[in-house]
Amino acid sequence: KFSITPTLQFQGGGRYGSPESNFGIDPTSGCQALAGSNSATDPRYIYGGQAGAAGYDATTCPGVLPVPDTFSKQFDAPGAFVQPSQLVGNVQLSYEVSPKITLIGTFANVVNSCFGGSKAAWTSNNKNVCSYNIVGSGAIPPVGNVYNPGSTIQPFVKYPYEATLGGVNVDGNSLKSPFNFFLEARIKI
Repeated sequence: KFSITPTLQFQGGGRYGSPESNFGIDPTSGCQALAGSNSATDPRYIYGGQAGAAGYDATTCPGVLPVPDTFSKQFDAPGAFVQPSQLVGNVQLSYEVSPKITLIGTFANVVNSCFGGSKAAWTSNNKNVCSYNIVGSGAIPPVGNVYNPGSTIQPFVKYPYEATLGGVNVDGNSLKSPFNFFLEARIKI
């Protein structure tokens, strides 16, 4: 008359990363010098600039092209980073009220946690984030080296990757699904 069906689902973290995830400028492409700057101490030169030489003025540079990831300081290999893993637990209760009526209660996402994955500047310990992707997926590119020293960089464009916070299950693994309860009555006629 009464049954309990627990389920447990584990999804190992997939991979993400792209060699052309970050765009920037080539300082030798015709950029003008930025007055009062020193390329040796300029954070935009990830491998260091020339001592005594002025840095470039990002507002005068023509066009953009792929540049190394400002975090890893290289062109990331495809799948260079690991997504968090996810563990989901559900419980279904069933009770046969009579030979013709059965009640079923489903408790979905009783346990739902994301954990592990690569540790990077854009990742967090927030167990609600289960996926990371390229910033804006092309809509709003990361800042790369297209800024002048002293500029305020908004956190969501500082690195080439960000937490995927789209609709639940739109991409199969973004935000974790919330707790749900479903009640069903099966009636035989």
